[in-house]
Amino acid sequence: MPLWFGITAVALYVVLVPVVNPLAVFEHLSPFDAKRALQVAVLVLQALVVAGVGAVRKAWFEQFSLLPRATRWALVAILTLGIVSSVRAEAPAMALLEVGHHVLLFVLLLSVAERVRTTPQLDTWVLYVAVVAAGFYVLKFLVGYVLALLVPSFTHWPGANVGFVHVRMFNHLQTWSLPLVAGAVVIGYRQGGGLVWLGRGLLAAWWMLLIASGGRGSSLALVLALAGCGLLYGRHARTWVRE
Repeated sequence: MPLWFGITAVALYVVLVPVVNPLAVFEHLSPFDAKRALQVAVLVLQALVVAGVGAVRKAWFEQFSLLPRATRWALVAILTLGIVSSVRAEAPAMALLEVGHHVLLFVLLLSVAERVRTTPQLDTWVLYVAVVAAGFYVLKFLVGYVLALLVPSFTHWPGANVGFVHVRMFNHLQTWSLPLVAGAVVIGYRQGGGLVWLGRGLLAAWWMLLIASGGRGSSLALVLALAGCGLLYGRHARTWVRE
């Protein structure tokens, strides 16, 4: 049974939930808490499907078995360290919730990996979606920037016109889309053509918006991801890291 539910869960987690707030009727919940609750609910539901449906569970463990043995042991060690450090933390319950959140994200990650591995060209379409989304947002920013220059009462970005409840929600979008936009640039570079320079311009603008918005957490996460990919994949990741 294909793990299409994983793809649907990703769409809900990174696209629909940050934009739509079905829990707005509960006035005691802030928009941040409501969206976090929905995202966690999507992750828990997806994990329950993996655990409860035999065919999906089998496909998930097959994907897990494809990881190098050293990687699997490293993941077990990291999980063990996370649990031990959480128990010894000042707020163990909150720390364990954070560990559980990362476990749920890992379950979702392998579900998507299985789908990408078994579906030709799916990863290419994901790159296209990331590029189009970034392109539209950069266009939106440019229009707002021109308006802010022409109309004195118009507040400069990111003081307004962010398009998200908070600029940090926008940074969350950038955290996962920046590597994908860079991947599209790498593919364009290998295939040749002038569009690669347009892609590099878009990637530079995407980085510029991250820096201008003060997304320290996203910047740190991306730097660590670059370092990790460079160490794990060596020369195979050289072109992507350089972009």
